[in-house]
Amino acid sequence: MDKKDVLIGILAIVTVGLAGGLGYIIIANPLSGGTTTPVLNQGLPDDWSTAPNSSILKLYDVHGVEYNITIGEILDGVQVYLDDLEADSLSEWKNYYELTTIQDPISGQYVTGVNILDILEEKGIYFAGDLEFETEDSVSREIHTADIITKSYAKKGKTYFVLVLAINQEWLQYSPYYASMGNFSIMGLDPNDNFYNFNQVTVMNNWTIDINVNGTIEFSLDAWDLIQNPYTAVYRVDSTTGWGANRQYWGKNVSEIIAMTSANVEPDYEVVFRSADGFTTPSTKWGELPYNKSEVEIGMYNNGTHVIPRSDDDYVNGTSTTGVPIPATDLIMNLAWKIQELGETYDGIADDAWPVPKILSYFSGPFNVQIPGRDRSSYAKWVTEIIIDF
Repeated sequence: MDKKDVLIGILAIVTVGLAGGLGYIIIANPLSGGTTTPVLNQGLPDDWSTAPNSSILKLYDVHGVEYNITIGEILDGVQVYLDDLEADSLSEWKNYYELTTIQDPISGQYVTGVNILDILEEKGIYFAGDLEFETEDSVSREIHTADIITKSYAKKGKTYFVLVLAINQEWLQYSPYYASMGNFSIMGLDPNDNFYNFNQVTVMNNWTIDINVNGTIEFSLDAWDLIQNPYTAVYRVDSTTGWGANRQYWGKNVSEIIAMTSANVEPDYEVVFRSADGFTTPSTKWGELPYNKSEVEIGMYNNGTHVIPRSDDDYVNGTSTTGVPIPATDLIMNLAWKIQELGETYDGIADDAWPVPKILSYFSGPFNVQIPGRDRSSYAKWVTEIIIDF
């Protein structure tokens, strides 16, 4: 996981543009007018004993199983996050209810809440596709978790997707905006995402990965199929500079997936992986060639002979001019959904080993292509499409 990801718990204060007439239940921006209170610490009221803990959001998984999510339960998760944040002990293997605060530049109101994806993870719903948000009046909207991921976690252009808990350090249910926003509302940088006064979220289907062969989607793989009978391996590379790998992963080898396609019988083919945020590996927009059949089925090395490094990142113990190529391995590309770091390093500094494996879920999954023989910067999270050409 990128070192920048270690900072996942840092409070985000971002400027949000909220125009009128963009809500689904109300016509005007409910935050217009009024005074503001500076956000101190983490954006929630100082007195949590007054929280509307019994307010319930109904969540249905893809099988129709019902979960009643209370504000109190969410705040319990937030407390764990804040405790670890204060102790400087945020752990990458844990799932957190992270807080985000956004500000409406029109009214100056501060909005604080959590990500709906964190709630899914806490309930063990790791592979959701489309989500439907519905009000008591049966007004609904759908959004794919891939879109929420992009809004929440992408390197550039975050627009955020906040399940509102408080406005100006006042619980939403006790604020002047409750009449319009109800117990549960979503707000973010893109006003078209705002959806107010809903009480139910339903997982409509699973995450899928499109298998695109010569410009045509031959089929899509459902998450359920991708997690069955996983292949597992440990990949380790020691390095004094940059990333030193030491992880076990579980997933489906990419060669197994391509074996299902019409490309399987071809003497050669090219492969590119595309993520929800538009990232691709290899980085073809920077001139890198697609992966070939040998690299997919045999590995980045052929009979122990190192293939010329694909990029300047694919070196250890130094740069492309001072280091050496990443050592040979017979491990092949894997579409992983679960990982356990066993004590990885960055610039020679070791991270703690994870005590348990982690299902990657939405922060770095649900599917993350592991490419032994390459630097982690060439791995791809949030994979939505495998593009094959021959």
